[in-house]
Amino acid sequence: MKKYFFLIICSLLGSSLFSVVNKGLPEKEYYLVDSLSLDELTIYDQQILDSALGLYHNSKNDTDRLNALGIVQQNLIHNDWVKYNNLIEEIAQQKLQGTLPPPLKLFYLKYLALSLNNNGINYAEKGEIRKSLKYYLKSLKISKEIGDKNAIATAYTNIGTSYDDLGKLAKALEYYFKGLKILEEQRNKKAISAVFNNIGFIYYQQYNSPKALEYFNKSLEINSSTGNKNGMAIDFNNIGLVFQREKDYTNALKYHDKSLKIREEIGYNYGIVESLVNIGLVYRLKGELTKALSFYKKSLTFSKEIGHKKLVSSLYCKIGGVYNEQGDIKAAKKNAIRSLNIAKETESPIYIKPAAELLSIIYKKEGDYKKGWEMYDLYISIKDSINNNEIEKIAIQQEANYKIEKKKQAIVVQKKQIEVLNERNKHQTLRIKQKNQLLIGLGGGVLLVIVIIILVILNQKANTKKKESDFARKQSELKQQALRAQMNPHFLFNSLNSIQRIYVEGNMMLANDYMADFSALLRSILNNSDKEKISIQEDLQMLELYMTMEKVRTGGQINYKINVDGNIDKLQTHIPPMIIQPFVENAIWHGILPSKKKGNISIGLKQINDEMLECAVQDDGVGIQTSRKNKKEGHISKGMNLTKERLGERGGVLEEELPEGGTKITIKIPIS
Repeated sequence: MKKYFFLIICSLLGSSLFSVVNKGLPEKEYYLVDSLSLDELTIYDQQILDSALGLYHNSKNDTDRLNALGIVQQNLIHNDWVKYNNLIEEIAQQKLQGTLPPPLKLFYLKYLALSLNNNGINYAEKGEIRKSLKYYLKSLKISKEIGDKNAIATAYTNIGTSYDDLGKLAKALEYYFKGLKILEEQRNKKAISAVFNNIGFIYYQQYNSPKALEYFNKSLEINSSTGNKNGMAIDFNNIGLVFQREKDYTNALKYHDKSLKIREEIGYNYGIVESLVNIGLVYRLKGELTKALSFYKKSLTFSKEIGHKKLVSSLYCKIGGVYNEQGDIKAAKKNAIRSLNIAKETESPIYIKPAAELLSIIYKKEGDYKKGWEMYDLYISIKDSINNNEIEKIAIQQEANYKIEKKKQAIVVQKKQIEVLNERNKHQTLRIKQKNQLLIGLGGGVLLVIVIIILVILNQKANTKKKESDFARKQSELKQQALRAQMNPHFLFNSLNSIQRIYVEGNMMLANDYMADFSALLRSILNNSDKEKISIQEDLQMLELYMTMEKVRTGGQINYKINVDGNIDKLQTHIPPMIIQPFVENAIWHGILPSKKKGNISIGLKQINDEMLECAVQDDGVGIQTSRKNKKEGHISKGMNLTKERLGERGGVLEEELPEGGTKITIKIPIS
């Protein structure tokens, strides 16, 4: 996030900021700090230093001098801005040790909060997140003491960024929305765009691409309108990441390239590194490993130069991954170990996780299964430490709270407007009072009618209460039965056997993927077991996990495809959890597998009306009649029967044998 700066400083300097100044002083005395990188400064940086430091030396009071230093630390592009920021902190601390009149004390406290915040930014850019958080919290404390809302909002959002880096996403969201509330009040568009971007990145981490794009585009819209190039570069970068995940590599490269060009234009080294890394990753995903390695190594050199430990850790892991794919295990191991050590040093779970996963694969390839399992356990423990469902719930709650606060503010404004209107209409009070007396008489009669209606309604509710209770109990029983059906013991047993078989065959990567999918599916089933309905997107994600595992387990005997009509809102349309899976399972076990050949399953979803979905599950297996002959006498498909009960009276299931062979099941699913 960009360094925070008090706008009053700019107004004090006016148009003299870029005037040419004659130094007339020895270099060290003029520039105030040691080891200044004068030979690396741009013309813009030199102008900033000459103008602001000229004002510093020509000023007769400390407040103007501190304002001049503030201009330098805020506008200097080169990393030497940190030296001037430390000088500001030193001066402010020194002045606050004496007795000051209230206005001057407030002035120096503002600058102290500013310098502490910027020190936090400096440590964050180096990857030292714990230190950065410490400085942000100090800045927040002072900002609250002096009641500086802009500084409080800045501290909130920077604290959120630190918690985000530490993997504590719930805390990050809490502080982001705290900051956003104040920034909306202050109408600080630039800062609002930064918070939108950070919230979008949390949704991105939770694999919620539509929500992530929504917030990234909100941020881009603001930054484009205000001409904030650095903000636009960040937005382009993050939109590219979303396309990258969705495997739209053409658009991913397009947006990463836009981001890189802006960052090169403004000379932002950290941003250049990030863009190079992402371009390298796209080439890696496309299978162009030599190009990917070239971009990664170039990024690593930049990262070491700017001292960003987190990026160095990430890049060692990425380089190790490419070497592993190329079969150079020795180089892969060397880079992965470096990555893990730096990630542990910076206490960054986000970077420990991929390094541990890569090392688990490498050690198992080398035959060192003990170390391989140790690394795999570390990878799983970090992966499970962030509960996606919980974070999504918190995100929704924080967003809802933010919207409620905005509504409350609107209500306060409305109340004030009503008070003004009441004041203007006081002269009409007497006539209104007379009319009210007449209305009271009429109201009495209306009230009597209302009481009678209420009594009738209460009586009807009392009569239906027992029916509702019975229905609720029945639904509860069905939930438990449905959970037991979803946790089919045969499926669990076969999955565990498959994992064991793949490990024995030595295919570690496939086994790890299968284990991760298996864990994710069980976790999703358990998390959704007490829910009446979930989004179609969540249900299809579980279904795809199940079918992917079955495809691996059966040795590729089944192929599948899922088609969803474009007019269906997968996030906002809700259905009972795992309502389609039993029919797919039946198609695999009693349709495809008995045919002893490769088969295909297609699942199609379309919306009939506002209250009903139609799902078609079709296979090219042995067909209904043959399937019934093959089943043991007395066999009952509990999963399918339970599902029919869960659909209720509004839903339904139609089975038909296709002329060309195979079976089609049509399911009517009530939606909300």
